Amino acid sequence: MNWTNEPIYEVNEKAPIKLDRKTLIPYAKFFFHYVRGQLGRFIIVEKPEDVPWLEEATDKEKADVEKNLMEVTYKGIGRDNLFTLTATVVFKNALFHTDIKVAPYETEVFDPEIGAPEQFTIGQMKLTNEDLILEELNIPVDPPPGEFG
Repeated sequence: MNWTNEPIYEVNEKAPIKLDRKTLIPYAKFFFHYVRGQLGRFIIVEKPEDVPWLEEATDKEKADVEKNLMEVTYKGIGRDNLFTLTATVVFKNALFHTDIKVAPYETEVFDPEIGAPEQFTIGQMKLTNEDLILEELNIPVDPPPGEFG
């Protein structure tokens, strides 16, 4: 593992993961636990203890975050044939609600944002419908990806 999605996607090519309603949420949690993008890391947060607070965090700040947390929820398979989950995530020092799209198999999906088709491999993920809830939180910001040490 090297904090990128490549090792996960390589394993999925050689030994495809079976994604269904039972395995989807654990797979998403595993994926986001071990992957950091070049712009930062998305941390799925469902409970107050999931939030990596700095010492400077206030009780009010923690309470504001807690009232916006939700469990990762399965929303079904969309018209795009991708599984859809909805979750609360921390990115950098902000809290978002977002949909997580996951490809159940290799497929091509039209992306209206870029106006072109997008190739997905089995297990590939994409965040959509991000909704900023709170920002400038006292949360540590992880560095860009690097090797496990």
